[in-house]
Amino acid sequence: MYPEAVNAMCSGLDGVYVSADKCYKLVGVGTSDVRQQTVLDYPATSKTMLTLPDGRAAWITEYGMAIETPTAQGITVTEPNKGTFVVGATEGVSSGQVDHDGNQLFVANVAKRQTGPSPLAAAGFFEAEVERP
Repeated sequence: MYPEAVNAMCSGLDGVYVSADKCYKLVGVGTSDVRQQTVLDYPATSKTMLTLPDGRAAWITEYGMAIETPTAQGITVTEPNKGTFVVGATEGVSSGQVDHDGNQLFVANVAKRQTGPSPLAAAGFFEAEVERP
């Protein structure tokens, strides 16, 4: 049914979300009036879609988090990190919801794919000793 294999899916406030070549929303599942729409033009990172305790759907894309957000016009998918955080290519990922200190947090752990030498690796080092008079 989709151009690529389904890599993640979950239910949300406004339907069932499916990730394949893009992110889709299915509305009316279980009725004779099932409709599908594209919510994002790129897929979720594999296995990151989940339903939060309040019923909203959330997942990670190559551009950061995507989450269902109620608005005056209805429920939409927003990407609060897009433009400020880019996950990029990954090897593995996990996500979940954590309750901490009265806050509900959506947490994702991403193992970034190494494509060359690490920019964080030290090219050299030195030893120093600081003496205070």
